[in-house]
Amino acid sequence: MLFSKVISKTKELVKQIVEPDAFKTACVISVVLVMGNTAYHVSSVNSTIKENAFAFLNQSNDLYLKQREETKRVLLPILKSECSSLKKAMRETVYHINSIDAIGLFNGDGVVYCESIRGKNNLNFYKLLNVSKLPEEGLSIGTPTYINIRSIFNYFNINKDTYIGIVSPKHHLLDIFSKTLENQHLKYQLLLNGALLAKNTDQIDGITLKAKDFPLTIKYEKQSQIYLDYIFHNLVLLLMIIVITFIVTPFALKYLKVRVLQRDLKYAIENETIDVYFQAIVNSKTNSPIGCEALSRWKHSKLGYISPAVFIPIAEQFQLIDDLTTLVLKKCIQMIESNPVFFANRYVSMNISRCSILVPEFITQLEHILELHPRTAKHLVLEITEEHKFNLEQVAELKKNLKRIELFGPSFSVDDFGTGYAGLDFLRNHKFRAIKIDRAFIHNIEENTDAISLLESIYDMAAHLDLKVIVEGVENKEQLDIVQSIGFKYIQGFYYHKPSQLEAFQAHYMLGDR
Repeated sequence: MLFSKVISKTKELVKQIVEPDAFKTACVISVVLVMGNTAYHVSSVNSTIKENAFAFLNQSNDLYLKQREETKRVLLPILKSECSSLKKAMRETVYHINSIDAIGLFNGDGVVYCESIRGKNNLNFYKLLNVSKLPEEGLSIGTPTYINIRSIFNYFNINKDTYIGIVSPKHHLLDIFSKTLENQHLKYQLLLNGALLAKNTDQIDGITLKAKDFPLTIKYEKQSQIYLDYIFHNLVLLLMIIVITFIVTPFALKYLKVRVLQRDLKYAIENETIDVYFQAIVNSKTNSPIGCEALSRWKHSKLGYISPAVFIPIAEQFQLIDDLTTLVLKKCIQMIESNPVFFANRYVSMNISRCSILVPEFITQLEHILELHPRTAKHLVLEITEEHKFNLEQVAELKKNLKRIELFGPSFSVDDFGTGYAGLDFLRNHKFRAIKIDRAFIHNIEENTDAISLLESIYDMAAHLDLKVIVEGVENKEQLDIVQSIGFKYIQGFYYHKPSQLEAFQAHYMLGDR
C-alpha cells in the first residue's frame, strides 16, 4: 500500500516537471530501452547457455573418446596375452584415468573373460546394456553388480568377437555439466540412449542438442528467472536509464520540434505560403482607422496554426527572419498599391528586427525594394522590436542604417515599448514617428493602479517628445475608457478588430473606398 502511494506521488511529481507529451514519450522510450536492454542481455545469456551446452556435449564426447583411445592403446598390443597380463594393464589404466572405474574384455555373447575387478567376474554387461544383441559400439547406462551404482558403460569392438567394456560412474559426466551449465536457471533433462541421466523437471519443451559421436542428449528450456535476476542485479542501471530518459527526452523533443519547424518554415517562406493578416489601428475619438499592422501567420500543413511567439524566434535563430521580413514587406506593398484610395492618408506598419537592420545584405535588399515603389514607401511604418541588447558600436550602426532607409520614404516606430532592452535610451538615438505600448501594460489594467500610473508617465513623456502613442491589447470597453481617460486615442486591439485576412479586412473597412 505504501509502495503504491510512493509510486503514485512520484508519477504526479514527474508529470508536473515534464510536459505531458514529453512525459508520454519518455515513458515509451524508458519501456523500450529497459525492455531492449533486458532482451539484449537475455539474448546474450541464451547464446552463452547454448555455447555452454555445446561445450558440455563436446567435453563429454571427448571424455568417452579418450577412454576408448587409451584402453585400445594399452590393450590392443597385448590382446593375445594371458588374462593376468591383461588384468594388470587394465588396472594400471583404471589407476591413471580417473573417469574409469573398471575395464573388462568380453565376447559377442556378453561373456566376460577378463576384467580389472578382483575376484570372480562381476561385470554383467547385458544388464548394463539392456539389449538382446550386442552392437558394434555404444554408450549406455546401467547398474553394475559389483558397486550397485548407476554408471556409464562405454563399449566397443576391437577384434572380431572381442569387445572392450569401460565402466564410468555417471558423476564424471555430471561434474562436466555442473562446470558448464549449472546455476544458469535452466529446466533440463540429460538423456543417454533415451534413458534419463539427470533432470530438474518432468515436462520440458525447449531446445534439444546431441553429442557428435555418442547418443548423449541434453534438452533445456530457459526460465523467466533469467529476466528477474537481470532486473534485480541491474536495478540501479535500469533506474539510471529511466531517469536519464526523463531528463533528456524533453530537451530532445524540443530540439527535434524546433528543427522540424525550422525546415518547414524555410519551405513556407520560400514558397510564400506565410499568410499576412491585418489589424486596424483606430482613432478612438472618431472610431475610424488611421492605418493597420501587418502580422505574419503560419498555418502548418499538419500542426495547424503555429503561434508567432513560436515561429518568429525560430526564424531569428536560424537566419530566416530577413527572408520572412522581405516576404511580409512585399505583401504590404501589394496591399497599399491595390487600395490607393483607402491608403491615401493611412499607412501599413510591420515588424522588423533590430538585428536585421545591422545586416548589410538585408539593408541593400530593403533599399532595392523601396526604390522600386517610391510612392508606396511613404505609407509604410517599420516597427523596430526591442528584443536584443546592443553595444555602442551596434547602436551607431543601427542609427546610420535607419537614416539610410528613411531616405526611401518609410518611417519608424518602436514596438512593444517598455518591455525590451533599449527603453528610453533607444528613443534618444533616433527620431521615431510613434511608440507602441505593449499589451502587458493593458492586461488587467482594471485592477492594477500601478499600471495606470506607468501609462500616465509614458503619455507625458511621449507628449514632451512629440511622439504618437499607440496602445496595443485593448480588449474591452472598460480598458478603452481607462486609456482614453489618460489621454491616449490611438488604439489597436480586439475591442475594435481582430487580425484578419486581407479579404475580411477589406470587406470591413474598404468597401466604399476601393
